[in-house]
Amino acid sequence: MDDNTLIGCNDNNDCSSWEICRNYQCYDGCIDSRCGYNARCLPENHTYTCKCFDELQGDPYKKCTRQCFDDNDCNDHQLCKDNECVYACNYLKCGKNALCTANNHLAYCQCKFCTEGEAAIRCEKIKNWYCQKFYYL
Repeated sequence: MDDNTLIGCNDNNDCSSWEICRNYQCYDGCIDSRCGYNARCLPENHTYTCKCFDELQGDPYKKCTRQCFDDNDCNDHQLCKDNECVYACNYLKCGKNALCTANNHLAYCQCKFCTEGEAAIRCEKIKNWYCQKFYYL
């Protein structure tokens, strides 16, 4: 490099505290951050730290989740499993032609439109003129 080349920085001390020096240029300290799911990067002292978003806990370099002690700590469609809020339908297998619906921290199987039966086992097509004409195209 000759003496006429404009240099932004020689080392981190030439940059703001939230920046790092790389290839003679100052960059945001979070440029190489490896923060986990639901975490944000906070540049400081020429490096970065990761923090979980508000009301979430966990390892910010891996994954942050809403911590819970019982179902009421979670959203209505979630339940508390191993101190983590998870979608209630993750733990229920519905039968053929059925869908899982989560409400009030519980999962339910329901037959799809124009089907009936025991949703946890199997739902069969309803044989009526409306479903045959408009739904079973």
